[in-house]
Amino acid sequence: MPRWDEAKAYFFIGRWCPFHEGHKYIVDSYLKADLRVVVGIRDTSYDEIPTNLRYEMIAAVYAAEVLSGQLTVMVIPDIAQVITGRGVGYSLARVPDEIAEISGTNVRQGKEQRVPKEAQEIYDEWRSRNLEESK
Repeated sequence: MPRWDEAKAYFFIGRWCPFHEGHKYIVDSYLKADLRVVVGIRDTSYDEIPTNLRYEMIAAVYAAEVLSGQLTVMVIPDIAQVITGRGVGYSLARVPDEIAEISGTNVRQGKEQRVPKEAQEIYDEWRSRNLEESK
């Protein structure tokens, strides 16, 4: 089994539907501290935006960090619960409330436009293709 290097990583689990400024703020705060980040995209069948497109959006925003190995993007199963034991060697953290209030639902409904430029371009192209196909 291949091993990761010895640097601890910070794992973010989410739907990232779409990847928005709140997500970017959280990930950036860890990258700016020169920490290793893993973004786990929940492989959901019920989301409007396909998993592969969400992956592409995040990889586009963080192309340099992915290339350098500071950030890894991976698709994971649709997680229902994270279960930990005691003394597991890592901690659990929540994002600040003001960041948690940024809503992917509001972005999808057009109520907010808080998406990084690289992700917005991918999202807009996909959305226009979908609209054309549905005509």
